[in-house]
Amino acid sequence: MPFSNLTIDIDSLPKQEDVTLHPVSKKFKAVQWWNWSILWLIVAALFIGFLFLPKVNYTNTTIILISSALLLVAIVHRLMQQLSFRFRAFALREQDIIYQQGWLIRKKEICPLSRVQHCSVNASVIERKYGLATLELFTAGSNGADITIRGLTAQQAAMLKEVIIQKTGNDQ
Repeated sequence: MPFSNLTIDIDSLPKQEDVTLHPVSKKFKAVQWWNWSILWLIVAALFIGFLFLPKVNYTNTTIILISSALLLVAIVHRLMQQLSFRFRAFALREQDIIYQQGWLIRKKEICPLSRVQHCSVNASVIERKYGLATLELFTAGSNGADITIRGLTAQQAAMLKEVIIQKTGNDQ
């Protein structure tokens, strides 16, 4: 067999930018809010706990500065969550699945379905309360999920899993 290494016309390749992405459920905003609230309640409780450690004397100025810094970080964290929500979207094509997220740092992941070895649908307590689920796709050689799509309705997640199982031929 003779060696061949022909040039591919870049302009003729399919463009992932042309794909219409479907946004995740608006209910996911509530899940994000609950997750944010729980995280920052734990941080606040830890901070208050540190204030009562024996042999540690914090000045009022130190307490105010640390409290203000934590409050500022919590507010920025929440704003980033809200801004990034509108960029969470996905699309399923014949050969791959696309997931986009992020506002400041936009991340678009494309996973060929032929590489998927396992997929799972999970739902935390808060996600179940809102009828949402998370779809995780795993390929060979990875330690964790290659793509994790949060904010899907439970029906969407189950349907996507079923389609992926059929297309990959893997019974997960």
